[in-house]
Amino acid sequence: MKYLLFLLLFSSVKLFGQYNTEISIQTLLKSDTTYSGQKISYPQLPDNETTILKIVIPHGKTTGWHKHPYPVYAVVLQGILIVEVEGKQPSLLKANEASSEVINTTHS
Repeated sequence: MKYLLFLLLFSSVKLFGQYNTEISIQTLLKSDTTYSGQKISYPQLPDNETTILKIVIPHGKTTGWHKHPYPVYAVVLQGILIVEVEGKQPSLLKANEASSEVINTTHS
């Protein structure tokens, strides 16, 4: 799954043509803005790297209020994720839905 997520986040459409025709590829998200409408831009960092995490949140639990100084993307594998941003209506993400998280904005 890590490899598939990496391809979805960082590959071009031209790359998809190189795979076996039996492989199914589904675009989960293609956007130039976050879910709150912020324009996505990538910071210039001295030690750029990509990390893909699988985060398991137990039912009824929360990540707590936090923010990211860089673009972060999420794909819900199962269950429902309620995303809250201060001053906005909560967003609901269901299994197989993807989202661009807010940048430098407190959310939970």
